[in-house]
Amino acid sequence: PRLCTAMDGFDHHSAAIDSALSTAMAALSDQACAPQCLAAAASAAASAGPAPMQLCLQCVEEQELRLDLEPSWLTGTMAKDADGQLRTFCSGTNSSTGWERQPDGSYSGCEVAEHTPDAATTAFMSNAVVRRKLRDLPSGTHNGSIWRGNELGSHILVRDFWTGIAPASILLGAKPEQHRVLRPILDRLYGWSRHCPAHSQCQAARSAAIRAHATQWLAGKTSLGGADYFEYTHIALFERTFPGKENPFSAAQMQFVQLLFLVQATFLIYLPVSIRERLLALLPDMLSGVWWHQQLSDAYRPMVEEIYGAELAEGDCSPSDCVDQLTSAIIDTILLAGGLSIPTALSNGLWVLLADTSRWDETFPQTFPAGVSPLLYFMETLRFLPPVGTFPFWSGDNVPPANDTRYPDYPSPAAHTYLNLRMALRDPNAWGPDAHQFSLRRPLASYKEYSVAFADAAADPTVAGGAMDRYCPGKQLSMDLGEAFFELLLSQRSEWCPDPAADTPAYSSRGFSVTKPGASFSVVRGLGRGAACVVPRWFEAEPCCAGLRCVGWAAGSGGSGAWALMDRFLPQFSPFSVDGTCVRDEEM
Repeated sequence: PRLCTAMDGFDHHSAAIDSALSTAMAALSDQACAPQCLAAAASAAASAGPAPMQLCLQCVEEQELRLDLEPSWLTGTMAKDADGQLRTFCSGTNSSTGWERQPDGSYSGCEVAEHTPDAATTAFMSNAVVRRKLRDLPSGTHNGSIWRGNELGSHILVRDFWTGIAPASILLGAKPEQHRVLRPILDRLYGWSRHCPAHSQCQAARSAAIRAHATQWLAGKTSLGGADYFEYTHIALFERTFPGKENPFSAAQMQFVQLLFLVQATFLIYLPVSIRERLLALLPDMLSGVWWHQQLSDAYRPMVEEIYGAELAEGDCSPSDCVDQLTSAIIDTILLAGGLSIPTALSNGLWVLLADTSRWDETFPQTFPAGVSPLLYFMETLRFLPPVGTFPFWSGDNVPPANDTRYPDYPSPAAHTYLNLRMALRDPNAWGPDAHQFSLRRPLASYKEYSVAFADAAADPTVAGGAMDRYCPGKQLSMDLGEAFFELLLSQRSEWCPDPAADTPAYSSRGFSVTKPGASFSVVRGLGRGAACVVPRWFEAEPCCAGLRCVGWAAGSGGSGAWALMDRFLPQFSPFSVDGTCVRDEEM
């Protein structure tokens, strides 16, 4: 099976990685359990179910190999299918939304799921409970009773990439002392106006700068896709982090590295340690996430030292060096935090705006009112299609103490908690009976009160002066980028058409997401800068853009009028030639 399922939609990258991993697999064929466990890991990436992993685990037990994770975790996480949110977390209800209305007007049926997805984990879906538990995070992580660990959403990551710091983890799993040093800097860089010296004036200037960035960036675009959403976000993150500095890596390079990380950091955790170590040794440098992480660190560290060194010198990040710790945290931000979630949210929101969503009835709006707030539109996108689905943490007597630098990946038998943000963002007890619909009628105040898209409630200024807050420090920058992006796209939506040459993602009503991992929604601008799409949606009748109409179309020739249009005027977007003729309206 393909090992790069998560990279579908980026074929020019995945083909090279497929080849390298296939070569590595062949070299591993003589190692005990390698064939079974490599197949199991590939099946995990493809959400193919737990059966292949069970064969791997049987071999691992017989050969007495070491795993980083408990077997029950590996089989439990793989039991979720593509539509797994409701099936896995709300098995006690027959409702299509997971919630059933009660006689008193409240809703129940999807509040908590014990032993899900494995025996040590309890998942919480109630909006009120999720917000309450988030509020406990600052004090709990401060006193050591709660540990976040090297986890990204529902994925426990391999530790091999984080060299030079201890614990070897993304910043979420840093020690409390390290977090208290770095959090104020990250808040100031990406966060709310209260972290700016001039408060509201500073925030207004920052928002204006983002709008200028968005306007200038979009003006040069005739099409938008996954690489563009990443580029838009990456430019803003780098300029905010390293003002006035030249970026040593292009956005295309960084997106490639991001893809390597997503595949390898999540794929390799399913392998026995001995097989993983040998596989990493067999990969060529250019296709090794470990090698790339070191290149990023070597390039960013001098800039971190220059800009933030004096401030960091006052902190204690032992046993790590604070400059190394912040450098690693910035790499996490660019690759795995904002650099991943913001492009996903932009793609999701544009899909709702321009794709054919009619098959889902009233789930999505089929018309958009004039003057809709771009901030409201982005916040509803984050509520309905959140790029971050879960917020995990560990608690109990076996949580690693604050002075323990080992921080095992899976501190069994500590209790593992899943705060299911996706389900909490659709809890009708918070959002009303239309919580299962994408609605632009909600007041902005409701997002301030109930949203957990950024783990918003995990804030407590009384704990270390806010330095142990655990909500996303990039919330304000994310909102600025999203608002500026959709301010332009909402006003220009008649100019953009879904790209008929692209593989459009599809909504999963039970999975609570736009599916097709690795694929982003792609659009093209009307032919001729600023020209309007006569019919802005390609799937409708006579789908031609910018005053062109397709005639002489032969039925059954393998496409639609839009394909003929793209083939003649934008051939780089068309996968095949079609038999059609496009003429301008005035020629007819």
